Amino acid sequence: MKRILISALTVFLSLSLCFSAYAETTHPEKELKESERETLISDIGLDEEELEDMPPHILQALIDQGAKKIGSKTVIHKFDEGQSEMNKSLAKKKDEEDDFSEIELKAKAFEVKSDRSGYRKYYLYGYFEWSEPPMWTLTDKMSIGYPVTSKFFLPMTSKGKPDDHENRYCTKPAFKKKWECEDSSKASDWDPGIGVAAEYDLQMGNRQLHSGYISQYVYADKNERGTINIKFQYGHKIIGGSVSVSYRPVGLSLQPATTTQVADFGIEFKYPEL
Repeated sequence: MKRILISALTVFLSLSLCFSAYAETTHPEKELKESERETLISDIGLDEEELEDMPPHILQALIDQGAKKIGSKTVIHKFDEGQSEMNKSLAKKKDEEDDFSEIELKAKAFEVKSDRSGYRKYYLYGYFEWSEPPMWTLTDKMSIGYPVTSKFFLPMTSKGKPDDHENRYCTKPAFKKKWECEDSSKASDWDPGIGVAAEYDLQMGNRQLHSGYISQYVYADKNERGTINIKFQYGHKIIGGSVSVSYRPVGLSLQPATTTQVADFGIEFKYPEL
């Protein structure tokens, strides 16, 4: 009996430490001043709803960099969580209406003041939030892809990895009032001429809510100009495995498969703007 109690206590403490470690990764955010909100709306081109989609530290950076919004898009997508009869039997589904989850996807592009002589700088941002939680909580991915003809390129670290990259995954259990978030500066997949991707390990839980974003700064020669399409994708994994990525001249892409569903959408903008 004593051994059982000790084991139970060990498990409880382990879970508590894991939860605490996760909670501590929450990015501390300062609320924006009213004057800053006005700048974001009147000068940068965001609206009130868009201010809620982006963390304050990113909004503050846009102000500091004299940003100008040059493109945006919002879509709603439904994923079929019971994609096949096999899936349905594994999931023990009772109602086909419960087979569909729903996710809201948003994308934005900004031109910002460049910190490199002879080059222009752009900020690409993709956001997701599940409005109807997914049944399958595995490892999903979100990507930003652009054609090699755009001649955009990634800033690199001294170790040869993408720099100025950020992604965030947030979760909110049913019994919690606040989102708990974890940030990363590491891209899961990338190619310097066609885009980046980030992965999100969805947390299990009853009616668990999920949201997050991917963001990346890119550069282009100051003489490059034209109209471009940026492709954003969200890949949702079903049953098992990982979301695969393809590297093509038209842009980095997530690969649909039997156990991978992909929602994709794009934004169009002319550059330069500043």
